[in-house]
Amino acid sequence: MVAKPYKQWSLLIEVSESRHRHEVLALNGDRKALRDKVIAGLYLSGMLPRNATIASVWDTRLEYGYPVPYVERNMHVHAADKALRELGIWSRGRFGSWKYEVGNQDHSCMLGYDAIDSMLFGGNEQGREATFNVPNVVNNMVRSYDRGFDPQELARKAGRTHTFGAPPRRLKALPQWDWVTYHCQGGDAWLDKIREVMVGQSAWTKWLVHGYEHCGVAKVKRPMLEMLREGLNHHDRIPHPMADNAPTPFPVSGWARHIIAHWKKLPDGIFFAPATVPSTSPVFSASGAGSIAAALAESPDFAMWGSRVIDMPASLHTTFCDVVWPLVSRHVEKRKLKRSCPERVVTMAEPLLYVSKRRLQQTSLETWQKVLSLLSDATANKGHDELFKFGWHMLFGQGAVLQPRFMHEH
Repeated sequence: MVAKPYKQWSLLIEVSESRHRHEVLALNGDRKALRDKVIAGLYLSGMLPRNATIASVWDTRLEYGYPVPYVERNMHVHAADKALRELGIWSRGRFGSWKYEVGNQDHSCMLGYDAIDSMLFGGNEQGREATFNVPNVVNNMVRSYDRGFDPQELARKAGRTHTFGAPPRRLKALPQWDWVTYHCQGGDAWLDKIREVMVGQSAWTKWLVHGYEHCGVAKVKRPMLEMLREGLNHHDRIPHPMADNAPTPFPVSGWARHIIAHWKKLPDGIFFAPATVPSTSPVFSASGAGSIAAALAESPDFAMWGSRVIDMPASLHTTFCDVVWPLVSRHVEKRKLKRSCPERVVTMAEPLLYVSKRRLQQTSLETWQKVLSLLSDATANKGHDELFKFGWHMLFGQGAVLQPRFMHEH
């Protein structure tokens, strides 16, 4: 937490004490000396730039800190839990459960969730307090939140006779947009603009930036300031391809890979971006022509921003009809459009596309899997990336000649 979000940032540093930490013991409890030593270490490591202005420094000493795992830990923890439970005490949470592997914020929430389910209903679908009792199992699961749960129905199924004096308070469902891009050690300054436009939305909107890295950047540790920037921008770098021995894919195949991997959890809207987007693009404007708000007011399902309008060259027509059109034509019939391969295709160069989940999933998962297979080997399928430049908008449910109302120039 900082006083000026996006202009300031904070660092949390933890220093442990023990009889083996001679450097710390030598300070004899001098808190100022410890602070100075920590700040010097931050400068030395590069975590704190030399020209940074330090707004404030705060420190405190805790007699007991983290739960340190050891071989007999579970035996002692569960014995203590049994004794506390006999006194009507449910000790749960990061320090209450004393299990470091389920001590993050999300775990702490679920520890309470599971405890209440055990109190009221004897457990839930995952069993009796799965987060506390089987951490290794829950850490390999995705547990979705049931926003529409009926407490009376849960009590009935559990054979309980609970009565509830007030309706349950439910977590608010917020809209979410994903930004999907691909990189090869490219500049990421434009991702700051994504953050600016997202925090400027009129309604609270969650967002994630998924960067499919095809030059190994995601597999190495980046400089600390770069990683801090990634966190600030909600930016997740993903190795692409995952396997070292996989064929070299076309960079844009990251788009298809994302659709397939997130098919069951796609958010309300997805932006598909190239490696870089001009920071002056109207897509980053708060309002006005070409802004996201204006584009979605025109069409809530699709929009495109690009450098210029382009026609598909005649030289690509035959190959396009052989490779891309069969994928598009699978759902063209459902929309009662012309079934033969179009003579003319119009789109935009270096496009950034927005598509709603509803419109994207009108093209089947099987089709997207075939798109990925055609883009996963740049050597064997030379030229396919050029063909798909003229096919993305059609796979997203648009006609061959993209209507001007959907197009916005950078």
